[in-house]
Parts: sequence; C-alpha cells; structure tokens
Amino acid sequence: MSFDKGTVNFTVLAPARKIESLSSVIDDIMGEGYKQSSPSFETDIFDSTSGLSLADIVGREVMEGDFKYGGIPYFAIRKREKKIDTGLVKERLERFIADAAQEGRVVSSKEKKAQKEVIVNSLAMDAQEKISGNRVVISPDGSTIYLEASSEKKVEELVEILMSLIEYGKIGGGIGVVTPEFMATTLGYDPDAYEPIRVSEHEQIMGIGEDFLTYLFMASEIKGYVDPFEISLPGNINMVDCCSASSGAKKISMKDGLASISKEVISALKSGKKVESADFMIAEGDAAFSVTIDSQFHFKKLKMENMEDQFDDKEGEFLARVNAITKFTGIVETLLKQFLDRRSVLENVFQEWVSKKDTFLNS
Repeated sequence: MSFDKGTVNFTVLAPARKIESLSSVIDDIMGEGYKQSSPSFETDIFDSTSGLSLADIVGREVMEGDFKYGGIPYFAIRKREKKIDTGLVKERLERFIADAAQEGRVVSSKEKKAQKEVIVNSLAMDAQEKISGNRVVISPDGSTIYLEASSEKKVEELVEILMSLIEYGKIGGGIGVVTPEFMATTLGYDPDAYEPIRVSEHEQIMGIGEDFLTYLFMASEIKGYVDPFEISLPGNINMVDCCSASSGAKKISMKDGLASISKEVISALKSGKKVESADFMIAEGDAAFSVTIDSQFHFKKLKMENMEDQFDDKEGEFLARVNAITKFTGIVETLLKQFLDRRSVLENVFQEWVSKKDTFLNS
C-alpha cells in the first residue's frame, strides 16, 4: 500500500517556494540516507531510504538512483527503533502476579513496577530492531510533495523531519500542510473571514472542511450540480456536531449499508451535524477515484479506478499513478473553489436539500 502499488493514504504538502532543482534535493536526501548508527531504547534513528524498500542496501554503494523512481524523487523517511515485545512483558508480569496470588500474597504497585523492570531487562538482550517508514514523492514540477501519512500527529512529525533533511533555502524556508484553509488561501480567499454555513436552525461553528464535505454530499444528490464531475457516497459517513451549543452525541458514524440515504443521516443534519469524513467516488470523464476524505484533507485508501494491468513498465505505471494523484488533488481544488465561489447562496440550497431529503425518506 504505497505510491507505487495498491491504494494510497496520503497528505499533500507544499514547499514555501517551488523546488527548482530536484537533483539537488535528492543530494540532500541521499546525504541522510542509510545511517550506520544503531537505535537504542532511549533513541530512535531517523534516516532516508529508497521508496521501493526500507531495507538496507547490501553488496553495493548507495546511489542517487535509490532515491528516485521514474526520474522523480521517491524516497522514504525511515524510523528504526529498538523494541521489546510488550505483549510478552505483560504476560510475564501477569504470571508473576498470579503466582504470588497462589501463595496467598498480594503484589504491591511498587513491587509490580520493580518486577516489570526486571522482566524488561531480561528481555533486552533479545530485543529486535523494528523498522517502519513513510514514503514521499515530489512532483515533477517541484511544487507539491505527497506524504504517505494520514493522521495529523504523524504528518506534523514527518514534516519536521522532512524539513531537517532538505536544505532550508531549497524549499523557501518551510513546508506547509495543504488543509482546506491552506488551499483556500492559495485560491485567493481569506479563511479567517469564512462564516460556517447553517444547515439547521442551530448556530454553526467549525471550519471550511466540514462545510465542503457536506457540500460534496449534497452535490452527489443533485444531478449536474458540480458538472463536469460526478460524485457519490457509496460507503461510510462520519459526522460531527458543528453547533456552538450542543446536546446529544458529539459524533456519529454510519457504516455498512447505504448510509447516505439513511434516516440517521437526516437526523444528524437536522441536529446541526456535518460531514467530518466520508467514502467518496469522484469521476471526471474516464478518470475515476474512490477515496476517504476527512475535513483536514487527509486522503485515505485512494484508488485510481481502471488503472490495473495497463502498464508492463513499472516505472511508467508509477509515473501514471503520480499523475493520477495530481489530477485527483486538482479536482479537489477545483471543487473547493466552486464551493467557495458559491458560498453566499449555499445556506438556502443546503436547507432546501435537507428538507427535501427529510420529506423523501419519511414519506
């Protein structure tokens, strides 16, 4: 599951300034590649590797080509850590407590802590080095970075590491995470001046992301509303309370079946909830994508439909996949611009949609 095969979980990043020389950036990444130092229990090692495999290169020198694929930067931020099997620690500690109980003795918290330390020390000699990593692609024009991560905390950590790998000036001094607010700014809108759309009679809070995803939900049920795009919600929908004063459940998840036409989704909309994340199908002409989008623009399980078995050349397939991801993010940007352009009239459209949906499902 990565950029070169399978579905993709990713977040879009943007350097403060377009990267002019990809080969120069590859040199920086290569300079931090395949570190020889070993991790300890106290210190994890972060370095860079090929995007195709996190394993060390054996039997030859590391080359520039290891950090690119299809002619563009494709590498991984690797984490190496020394790990003890925590499950085994837990089971041995429980064995110790159970044996003490058989003897009619209660283990104090102090003794439990001391025994846990004994167990950890006994297992330290056999501790394994664990490796994990997140792939990174830099677009051919140097304007966009695709990061294989879809949680806010992980993205934040990886952006910091990425900025430490690349020379400050080559990225214009920083790397931004492309959230709905970030994208709105690049489109010429002021996110600080954005007023949330009122779906129900309740006063609304939250940001652009929840409104935009709810807009896509609405657009999926109004034929031609976002031409030339076609949108459907074939799977799960997660909704969050966007009212300034709320009662009842803060979040609601609808899974399995046809969540988009359930009475539960109407109840959620009428109580002031909006879409926080959902499974979407988005198509334009022959290009079709299935993806989970959340309100901070983390994209999960992106699948480019109709791309299987089209390429004999693996590097050609990789470049086609990167181009498809670029096309997908361009579609999202176009839809967001359309949404922001329509913002002034959307409140009435939203409320009419909810009313008609309510009438239809309860008729």
